[in-house]
Amino acid sequence: MLAELERAGQLKRDSEYRDLGLVMIEYIRMGEEWGDYGFEEDGWVEHIVSYATKYDIDLAFTPYFKSEWENQRKELGDTSKLPNPTSKKNDPWDWKKKVSQ
Repeated sequence: MLAELERAGQLKRDSEYRDLGLVMIEYIRMGEEWGDYGFEEDGWVEHIVSYATKYDIDLAFTPYFKSEWENQRKELGDTSKLPNPTSKKNDPWDWKKKVSQ
């Protein structure tokens, strides 16, 4: 999803998708909780934080993440690990394959 939004030029602070930061926060929360159900997070939380860092998307606007945002950004915000935005691949982390297993 984020790779596709990046290619479309909509992964940015002033995106036409006004709730982008909120959706990103929810995926981070899911990543923390899904381990209880046998689904491995496998680094995608780090990618979400990296995208937010790269495009200056503020995730600190929610009480859940406000106290942790700066630490997360420093620790996990390495944008060099993100897929090439010009890639045509819509699923750079093979989610479809992982979810169907």
